[in-house]
Amino acid sequence: MKKLILSFVSAFGCVLLVFSQAGEFDLGFATNGIYASQITDMPDEAKAIAIQPDGKIVTSGYIGRSGPENPSAEDFYLRRFNADGSPDLTFGIDGIIIQDVSGGLDASWDVEIQPDGKIVAAGFGWQSWERAVVMRFNSDGSIDSTFSGDGIA
Repeated sequence: MKKLILSFVSAFGCVLLVFSQAGEFDLGFATNGIYASQITDMPDEAKAIAIQPDGKIVTSGYIGRSGPENPSAEDFYLRRFNADGSPDLTFGIDGIIIQDVSGGLDASWDVEIQPDGKIVAAGFGWQSWERAVVMRFNSDGSIDSTFSGDGIA
């Protein structure tokens, strides 16, 4: 069954709303069709959503990171949910991958699932310069080192 999935940012972090084909909340997804969670105490925002053939949902975007060396940095993140809205604990660490690309402001703006199940995320990395970044992950969330030698192009 096809579903409509919307993502937005709120005070709770990333929010996913899942609707059935009839336009009603999918009550079998998370809590009454709504998933709201913040990964850390820093803001995170989903910019793209992809649905795998098995119904799992992958979101990509950015998550804030602060520290004395770079108080306004952001990193790529991917998150995978089971079809019922629970985090997929077989993916990355507790269903989440956080990847620093440039040491500065990094963000994924698109995510796609390849036919072989590998996940491709595209966006940018910015420190004192900006560059396009494409990363490929294996289906378990590990970096695919067969892509560009280190998984990052």
